[in-house]
Amino acid sequence: MKSINQFKSHLSGGLAKTSLMDVEIIPPKTLKDKSHTEISRNLTFKCQSADLPGKTFGVDERKDYVTSSKHVYGVTFTDLNLTFLCSSNMEERRFFDEWMESILGYQTDNSSKFFRSSYYDQYISSKIVVNLYTGRNENEKSCSFTFRNIFPTTLTAQNVSWMNEDVLKLTVSFEYEYWTANYYGNEK
Repeated sequence: MKSINQFKSHLSGGLAKTSLMDVEIIPPKTLKDKSHTEISRNLTFKCQSADLPGKTFGVDERKDYVTSSKHVYGVTFTDLNLTFLCSSNMEERRFFDEWMESILGYQTDNSSKFFRSSYYDQYISSKIVVNLYTGRNENEKSCSFTFRNIFPTTLTAQNVSWMNEDVLKLTVSFEYEYWTANYYGNEK
């Protein structure tokens, strides 16, 4: 049986806390002007929650005469969901509305109105990074998750009501090509 001292020494660095996080968002090419870059910097401080990535392997069963075994044939990733606190001028909502409008926007052409899709490389962000911190000092990261070639797919509905005075929040779901993790400290 393991001793309590071994357990305590193993946890001497502390436990990971959900509140020690921030998010870095690089705007896509279509939103690279100064105002959008400033808003994306402010989103770092207003991100209330983020989902760390998950992955699932697709598995096939293969039979060789009498025996069978399972083999991986692919991988799928969970969506990234970020929840932001909204400021009174709704700049967070505007940022994501404009990003989504740049993906599939409403266009007018002399006599008709239609939706037009942008090119993929114009509307993707090169990366969004979710950083977790150790809590030992202000800037010491424990790990970072980087989502590559990412774009928003869903802005959830926002409920407003005279019945309460809660802070308005906006949840955005993102699709991406892949993610990588970087773990700091105790390198192996």
